[in-house]
Amino acid sequence: ISERTIRPQKMEVSTKVNNLHDLQQLLGEINWMRPIFGITNNDIPALLDLLRGDTDIKSPRTLTPEVRKELEQVTGAIQKRQANRFVESLPFELAVLGEKEQFHGLIFQWDSSQRDSLLIIEWIFLPYRRPKTILTDLEMATQIIIKARTRLLKMAGREFSVIHLPLKKDYFDWVMQKSKDMLIALLALASYTGQVNIGCPAHTLFNEDLHFKFSTKKVLSRVLLDALTVFTDTSGRSHKSVMTWVDPKTQSWEMDVSVVEGSPHIAELDAVIRAFEKFHYRPFNLVTDSAYVAGVVARAENTVLQEVPNLALYHLLSKLIELISRREQMFYVMLTKSHTDLPRY
Repeated sequence: ISERTIRPQKMEVSTKVNNLHDLQQLLGEINWMRPIFGITNNDIPALLDLLRGDTDIKSPRTLTPEVRKELEQVTGAIQKRQANRFVESLPFELAVLGEKEQFHGLIFQWDSSQRDSLLIIEWIFLPYRRPKTILTDLEMATQIIIKARTRLLKMAGREFSVIHLPLKKDYFDWVMQKSKDMLIALLALASYTGQVNIGCPAHTLFNEDLHFKFSTKKVLSRVLLDALTVFTDTSGRSHKSVMTWVDPKTQSWEMDVSVVEGSPHIAELDAVIRAFEKFHYRPFNLVTDSAYVAGVVARAENTVLQEVPNLALYHLLSKLIELISRREQMFYVMLTKSHTDLPRY
């Protein structure tokens, strides 16, 4: 029990699952090991997918072949990986790692006197179900920093001496100047007095897990553009989804009308998507009277979308994020209370 490095004994994960209650117990057993052995959501997507559906704890659940394969891989990962007891005399460090859809953090210590200097203390993961439908990469990174700082204060009553962000120098400077989320993460709980470093120490684990990519190039303009203006609107009774604009050559109103079943949000999103498809080659100003749609459009660039129960809404949001993230021309989005002077439809 005095050993510093912890390796689990041979074990098996229970596969006796008949209902939602059994599934929740199984996930509970896995969850308490995840921070120690670095089991990510990407390791168990099919298992997590079983949580969907009937919320009655007695509702039936069956482990599919994909889930059983994931459980075998989890068992293997637990047996191969290791964790360490922390050393009181060494400072704690945090590394933000992973890809955009699965950022995670690693709390570690660095002991140069050891053959393997990296002492893995605990892994930090974001929850599978997140409070926001759309999250930017910086928002996820800052959530990891806040969660890790909170965890370390509880575990050791200390702050990190170094937080490692795998960003290039230009990106790092931009983030520190432009990202309110990152500043909040570093100033939250108590004013952070440690260092923020670019990159991580030289170690094979960091080389394998260093996929964090961030671009400062943004196509969303913060000011009105000297460009075409496109208005979108909907009619609740007729389910019409409309976008309209003035043709620069003829100075006459043009209109694109579709009938879209669903809520006003669905219809307005459909009109906005058609605008981005039609004017992908040129900058434009987008004017909408939906606060929801304006907010989604303003946040959509290079974001991660959490699955939502409404399948039609999920597909529209996915398409919008893809169109804006691939876009090269600037656009501006404006919220207005009503389109009073537009031609009727």
